[in-house]
Amino acid sequence: MGAIYSRAVATIIAMSGSSAEDGLAGVPPTSRNTSAAYIAPGLRIIERTQLEHAINAFSYGSEDFVYSTRAWTFQERLLSNRSIIFMKEQVFMECKSILLSEDRYEHEYSGSAIFTLEKARAWSTGLKSRNRKYNPAEEFRWYEEVIQEYTSKRMGYPDDIINAFVGVQTQLGKLFDWLFFEGLPTPLLDLALLWTPVAAIEGRVTSAPHPSWSWAGWIGRVHYKDLVRPMEHLGIGDLFEPLATWKLDSPGTIRFDCECIDLNAFQVSAIDKRLYNSHANALMTPDVRLLHDSRGRRCGILYGDVPCSNSTSSIGKVELLRLSRWKRAHTMFCWGPRVAHLVEANVQEEDLFDESFWDTEGCTYNVLVVRWWGAGWLRVAIGQMHRDAWAAAKPCRKTIAVQ
Repeated sequence: MGAIYSRAVATIIAMSGSSAEDGLAGVPPTSRNTSAAYIAPGLRIIERTQLEHAINAFSYGSEDFVYSTRAWTFQERLLSNRSIIFMKEQVFMECKSILLSEDRYEHEYSGSAIFTLEKARAWSTGLKSRNRKYNPAEEFRWYEEVIQEYTSKRMGYPDDIINAFVGVQTQLGKLFDWLFFEGLPTPLLDLALLWTPVAAIEGRVTSAPHPSWSWAGWIGRVHYKDLVRPMEHLGIGDLFEPLATWKLDSPGTIRFDCECIDLNAFQVSAIDKRLYNSHANALMTPDVRLLHDSRGRRCGILYGDVPCSNSTSSIGKVELLRLSRWKRAHTMFCWGPRVAHLVEANVQEEDLFDESFWDTEGCTYNVLVVRWWGAGWLRVAIGQMHRDAWAAAKPCRKTIAVQ
C-alpha cells in the first residue's frame, strides 16, 4: 500500500464521508452544499469550512471526520505526494508544501509544525551534513510523532494494528535505514521501549498475539513525552545511555540480560492528584504509581496499572528491569526528572526524587516492570528510578525473556 500511495499521481479522498460507500460531494449522485441557506431566487449562501480547520482535521485528526480517525487512512494521508480532498462545501488540493482550496489563498507547510516525510527527510539530511558526529538517535523524534498519532486511530479489526502501519514503517525504514520488529525500530529499540499510555489502555486481543512490550499489544494512545524529553541544544544522543543488552527471539520475544530487582523491595503507592506533563501540555495517564524505598523516601515513578503495596489483589511475581539511563533529565540546573500537577490552572513542579537523593549526572534509570504469568514475562509498566535507591536494593543480573 505504501508503494501505491507514494507513487500515485494523486490520492482522491472523500473527507466528508462516513464510509467508502458515501461517494464524493458534488459528484453525482452525491449532492454538494446540502446546508445552503435560501436568500432569494437563484441565490443561496453556505458556511465554508475554515481553511485552518481543514488543515488540522486532515493533518492531526478530528472527530468531525471519520476519515481522520481511522488507522488505515493514516498511511494514506502520510504517504501520498498529492491529495484531492472532497469536503461537503468545496475541494482542497494538498501537496508536499501547500494546501489549496477552490477559492482561497494557499497555506504554506514549510514553516509549520505539521509532520511530513519530506520534512523528516530534509531535517535528516541537514543532521548528517553537520560538523559533528551523526547520532542515529536524533531521528527518533520522527518515529515518536508518528506513533503518538497512529495509536490514537481506530480500526475495525484489532489484528490490523501492524498491517495498517506497514506502509509507514517501510518509508521510515528507507529514510533512516531502520528495520522494525512489532512496530518498533530495532536500531533504536532501547528508546522505543519507553512508550507510556496517554490514558488507560487495555490489552489487545488478536488471533496472533502481539507482545506486551510493544504498543501493538495494547489498545489506546501512547506517546514518549513522559520519559523522552530532549532539551534545547542537547539531542537524545547526548543524553541517553543503554544499560541492558537484549536479543530478539521469535515470536515477539525480547531476551534481556540486565540488572533486576523484585518489586517487593519497594513500596508502591497511588498518587492523590493527576499529574501534568508540561512538555506535552496535557494530563498524564491516571495509571501512575510512586515508588518509595525501605526508608519511605520517594525514589521513582511507574506508568502502568501496578497494584499498590497495600492492595489485597496480587499479580504474582513482579520484577524491575534496568534498561537505560538519562545523563540529564530536566534542565541545565537539575539532573533528575520533575513531576508537575495543575493547581487552579497553574502548573506546579517539584523534584520527583526525595531531597535526600543526590541530584547528579546519570542519576535517573529507566526501568521496565514485568510480571510472571505462568508461561513467560509480560510488561505491566515502565518508569524511572534513582540510581542510589536501585543500588541500595541490591540488584542481581538475570536473563529475562519478555513476551
